[in-house]
Amino acid sequence: MNMISRIFLPLCGLLPGLALGNQQILEIEAVIQLLLKQGYHDIREIELEGGRYEVQALNADDRKVTIYLDSDSGEHLEEVPASAASSAAAAPSASPATTAPAADR
Repeated sequence: MNMISRIFLPLCGLLPGLALGNQQILEIEAVIQLLLKQGYHDIREIELEGGRYEVQALNADDRKVTIYLDSDSGEHLEEVPASAASSAAAAPSASPATTAPAADR
């Protein structure tokens, strides 16, 4: 019976990895600790989207940034100023309202 428990319990620990097809997504706590070690602070928002984490935080220079991390490895993919990230997201929805009104033409 002792032999069975020594084999069965480690296999139970592997089941979550097998169910995900060996894709281990980092937990939020691990993402926060990773960012804190890299000098980021005041972490405001963390979103998991398309296989990567998008994080709003302050960098070591106290500038608002958006950080993109690989959700599996935690690899730092990109850091952009928060204003650039938000304007890039808003650009497709911009309307041609900046043209002159029809009455003035």
